[in-house]
Amino acid sequence: MRTSPDEAAPKTGDSAAPNKELELKFEFDQSFANRLRNAAWLRALQTGRASTRAVNATYFDTPDKALYRHGLSLRVRKERGGYTQTIKASAGKAFTRNEWDLKINRPVPDRAFVHGNPEFRAQLGDRAAERFEPMFETRIRRTTRNLVGDEGTEISCDLDVGEIAGPDGSVPITELELELKSGDPAVLFEIARRLNESFPVRLVKRSKSEQGYRMIDGGKPHWCKQMPVELAEGATGEEVLVGSLTKCLEHLGANEDCVLARSHEEGVHQARVALRRMRAAFSIYKPLLPGHLRREFGGRLKWAADEFGPARDWDVFGMEVLGPVARTMPEDPDLALLAGEVVHRQDLAYARAGAMLSSPEYTGLKIDLVDFLHARPWRMSVEGEAGVRLFTDGRDFAAEALDKAHGKLLKRGRRFAKMSAAERHELRIDAKKVRYAAEFFAPLYDEAKVKPFLASLKVLQDDLGVQNDIEVARGLVESLAGGGEDKARRLRYAGGLVIGWHAHAAIKREKHALEAWKGYKAAERFWV
Repeated sequence: MRTSPDEAAPKTGDSAAPNKELELKFEFDQSFANRLRNAAWLRALQTGRASTRAVNATYFDTPDKALYRHGLSLRVRKERGGYTQTIKASAGKAFTRNEWDLKINRPVPDRAFVHGNPEFRAQLGDRAAERFEPMFETRIRRTTRNLVGDEGTEISCDLDVGEIAGPDGSVPITELELELKSGDPAVLFEIARRLNESFPVRLVKRSKSEQGYRMIDGGKPHWCKQMPVELAEGATGEEVLVGSLTKCLEHLGANEDCVLARSHEEGVHQARVALRRMRAAFSIYKPLLPGHLRREFGGRLKWAADEFGPARDWDVFGMEVLGPVARTMPEDPDLALLAGEVVHRQDLAYARAGAMLSSPEYTGLKIDLVDFLHARPWRMSVEGEAGVRLFTDGRDFAAEALDKAHGKLLKRGRRFAKMSAAERHELRIDAKKVRYAAEFFAPLYDEAKVKPFLASLKVLQDDLGVQNDIEVARGLVESLAGGGEDKARRLRYAGGLVIGWHAHAAIKREKHALEAWKGYKAAERFWV
């Protein structure tokens, strides 16, 4: 497959401005492909005849994957009468992306187009296009239908079945994509909900190019941290809300494959953080959002986070609670028995998390969240002062929200040195809320002032987190039973040994926790 790219012949079309797509992509097991093709309700929406064709493309990049590192992909697809070069950018609103299409007449990229685009040249450098070479190919059979919904809304429905092939192998791919061509986006989301009710599908944002790069990089899904919200100067309160929720939704989706594959324990942690951040956003905007929407999404997000909870709890127990003790007593048979039980509990917990990720309830939640971000239904009910705060300078609402969260945290921590474990847990939750709010609104302020405040919060959260891990561990140890009385006794003994070891160490950590609390109280508020 690897050839040395020649210079592309002069392009046969003009370079267009990027197109904005609204598309929803679903993946599912290939065994359902024929049933989906023949679904009566889907056929009823169809206008004209379905068409099936081969859609084969080659993806190009530099040897050091400069395009991929900058969130770009470049493919050349064979079309009737020639070829189409497509550059896609992953940045944008949830489930939308920028796309540049160009008709060319040879199966290699048009270097002049890349060189002539200031945005690409600024990111990639002046000579990147000269180093493009094939990375992998997609070999797809695509069945396309044109769907027409209420009020003439037109939607393209593409069913792709095939594979992604690289130098060292291939992976199968089965996807269905719904793309709004014209009309009311609500129709697109209603079709998506019907699809979710009818077939075991998962809503994904991951592109074929991302799957291809994963394949050539070794195949294991990576975990991903939250990316900062990108806001223009003078962003409104609404723009902060939409930007924050969009980034949270992307953060969640970026870690789902890592959880399903169990490729790294950080995946489930990051997915859970994404859900908690979304709950925090709805809570922060409580004064400005319709109550029924906020309560509905809050409950569903909590359900999803709770389904991830056991996997995260047993991961922490195994790595951070049991691990240090087991390393000091590697020959202890009871600790070894406990370690085996932890692995068993992790297996059960990850099976639960995986079942949730593959459930129609979870996919329905994601569909509704994307719909919420596009439809912005709060605009239909918000009025008066709330409306003013949503659509004016976001810093006005930010200052009010941050003052409220910060004040609540200070009030709860007045007796910090004498607080019980349960009280410290509530303090930790309030600290998280302040941190999430600060991160949401941070792009509106001077970064040099934001960083010290967030740093003081992180130190406090880390200390409170260690304390909370031990309290959670107590509950996990109490749950260890079964397998006979002798096994249960040994497990409880080993668990008690672990908890006792950490209880002794906690005496030394308390001084550090007090210093962290003082450091937070002394930190300068960046929003005043």
